[in-house]
Amino acid sequence: MLPRTLIRRLLPRVLLAPLLYALLMLVWLPIGEEYGRAFRALANTVFEHLIDETTTRFVATDTVAQGLAPGARMHDTSLGLFNNRDRQYATIPISSQYIAYVPAALFVALALPTPVPWRRRWLGLLGGFLLIQCFVLLRCAAMIFSGYCRPEVGMFAPPSWVRRSLAFGSEMLTVSLTMSFIVPIALWVLVMFRRGDLTTLLAPAGVGTEAKPKDAPARRRRSQKSRSRGARTGSQARR
Repeated sequence: MLPRTLIRRLLPRVLLAPLLYALLMLVWLPIGEEYGRAFRALANTVFEHLIDETTTRFVATDTVAQGLAPGARMHDTSLGLFNNRDRQYATIPISSQYIAYVPAALFVALALPTPVPWRRRWLGLLGGFLLIQCFVLLRCAAMIFSGYCRPEVGMFAPPSWVRRSLAFGSEMLTVSLTMSFIVPIALWVLVMFRRGDLTTLLAPAGVGTEAKPKDAPARRRRSQKSRSRGARTGSQARR
């Protein structure tokens, strides 16, 4: 069983994390369109001409105009893979919310209530958020490389078992929501905690900190005066 001290200190923060995550998911409603635009701009900057003889484009999908069902409208982005050499292409519908926003929101929801000093918390938030963006770009790279190995695109022609392995790995990394939760939690532990944090959390309140009483300076002055008077009295007695 967990020590009572650890439960008492962590329970309010553990309960706060899912509330923050739920709030951030609600925030998606007013900012989702702008977030998707920023996601596509970043992805296009990195990947548009990364591979020779190809053009890779992340473009907005007008899901309402296309008459898609509400459940399919989460796919707000289309990944276009163009083989300029053989004039072949394919498109992949993706969701900027699931690919990018969910892992970022989960990391922020975990990091903000973490019981560490605020300076370390802000530095951890900044470093962890940058790592989350690297993870998002890795997901995009997996989709792109796997897509260019498709027969209908024909940019690369690996053996069938390699193509199937790439497709499976890309699906696990990008389509499965599991990775959207596992990776942010792992990064949160990596950037927010240090070796001695558990010892600090388990210590009783007040232990490990040298609390000084408010009247310590006054006591120090009185002690110095007493020593001065004692020295003068000793000097007069010797005379």
